[in-house]
Order: sequence, then C-alpha cells, then structure tokens
Amino acid sequence: MLNTLSSSGSLQKILSQFKAPVDYCFGYGSGVFSQGLKSETRKRQIDIVFGVKNAKAWHSINVEQYPEHYSFLKYFGPSAIANVQNRFGAGVYYNPFTEINGHTVKYGVVETNVLKQDLEEWKTLYLAGRMHKPIVVVKNNSEIAEAQKRNLMSALSCALLLLPSADALSVDNGATSSITSFTELDLYMKVASVSYLGDVRMAFAEHPKKVFNIVDNQFALFRELYSPFYEKAGIVTIKEDGIRTLQKTKTNEQLVKELPLKFRSMILSVNSTRILPLQVSKAVAEVVRRSSFSQSLKGILTAGPQRSIEYAIHKLKKRYIH
Repeated sequence: MLNTLSSSGSLQKILSQFKAPVDYCFGYGSGVFSQGLKSETRKRQIDIVFGVKNAKAWHSINVEQYPEHYSFLKYFGPSAIANVQNRFGAGVYYNPFTEINGHTVKYGVVETNVLKQDLEEWKTLYLAGRMHKPIVVVKNNSEIAEAQKRNLMSALSCALLLLPSADALSVDNGATSSITSFTELDLYMKVASVSYLGDVRMAFAEHPKKVFNIVDNQFALFRELYSPFYEKAGIVTIKEDGIRTLQKTKTNEQLVKELPLKFRSMILSVNSTRILPLQVSKAVAEVVRRSSFSQSLKGILTAGPQRSIEYAIHKLKKRYIH
C-alpha cells in the first residue's frame, strides 16, 4: 500500500470548488504523500497547483469567488496579481492556508506555458523540481504530460551524473564512464535532491532528513516513475534483491546530452576534460538558488505579512518538531 495521505478523490473535490477554469492540476508534498513524520498525526496542509491558460482571467474569477484567499494585492485588481505572478520569482502565485472543502490548502497558480517551459528547459526548476518527485495528477493535459516525460528523463540523467559512483574515469577514446554500481535508493535520493541544491530554505526551514523521508516512504512510487526510463538512460540491473543494484552503461558525455540545453551549456562551459558531479551540482544550484530566493520574497506579497509569518512557523515546526 502506497503512503498517500490525500486521495485523488479528495483532491478532485478540492478542484471542483473553483469556478475559474483549470487546464492541468496536480497535488504534491507532505500533505499528499507520507514522509513518515510523527507530525502527520496532525492535520496537514495540502499543496496543489493549478495550470491555467491566462493568469489575469483566472484571478479575475477567483478573486470574486474567494476574496479572503488573497492578500492586499487583490485591491490592485487581477492585472496586478497576474503581473506579480508572471514577472517575479518562478511564475507561480501561491495562496497558503486557505480552507477548502474541509481541508487546509495551499494552492499555486501557474500559466501552462510557463509550466511547460520549466519542465522542458529547467528555467527555474521550481515546479519542474517538485515534479521530479511523485505527484497526484488531478487533471491532465497532453502537452504537460509530454513535457513531464522529458523532465523525468532529465532528472534521471542528472542524478546519474551526480552520483559519486558516476565520478568520471578516463578511458582510451577520451570519453568518461563509470563501472561502479549503486542501488535504486542511491539513485532516487539523488533524483529527489536535485531541486533542493541551492535552495535557500534547506538551511533553516526544511526537515534535515527531508530527502530521505520522501524517498523512503515513496520508494514504490519512485520506481514506478523512473524504471520506464532505465533503458533510455543506460541503466542495467545487476542484482535483484528488493532494492535493486544498478549500473550505468552510458558515458557522462552521453548523459549530459539528455539535460536541457541551458544546463548542458553551463556544464560544458567549464574548462575541463571530464564532466564531474561538482560541475553538474553547481549548474543546478545556480538556478535553484535564484528562483527559490525570489519566489520566497514574492510569497510575502502574495500571502501577506500575517500568513507569511504563519507559513514560516509552519515550515519551522516541520523542521524541528518530528
């Protein structure tokens, strides 16, 4: 049985409470999936994201329906809300600690073209990184579904490049490869950690064992997500004993070609004859650091001072009370 705290049916009911049209929707995080914490005995906030065609039009309808969900920005109108959403941070507008259908919900709004770009290009890695982990798709969209496949393949390739076992070894033709094995747990830990590299919140506002808790409690879901990409990524199973022992067959040069072009350029711009984990982690951290910092600052505007303080306390409790 998978450790799911909020069923797809519960998320569907939350979505149904919104009059504004939604093209794509997914739920994620510790309010949807178990992270094995004692704090889960308390009521947890559910994180959900709405992909919409036009932010201004969507907020225009939603402010009318749920004015209490918005900060002071609502007084400036839907155009101002949409401008804050799209011009600052990662293109996502969050309303935290809302009460919907008997649940405490934090919902984010993103234009579908912005989400698609992040999945394909890792422009901010903000939502793309969240979608490296298991999610519950509440309403699907064919373009986003295809972009998500590319996002997962990029995440798997990136994880292989970051694994200590993937540390480059010189071979005769000048390419690099690795002959060291690793477990599925090793692999999924790296996958889950990608979006946290450089995240400013990890230093003070996240549970210190967050990545392990995510993978340990959602292991079957990670396998379901990533095993279909093993062959394309050049991963072979060399031992089958519950947690599989794996080995990669592709060189680092081959794997880096599966990353978004911008990341490829950042990694290959380093004057080095080998592609090493440090180069990859620096490239990822540079993007994540910028987007996580700006999105956190934007949260003060979108949530308002009172709910921002409440949210900060909520995150600190998750870190220090487990």
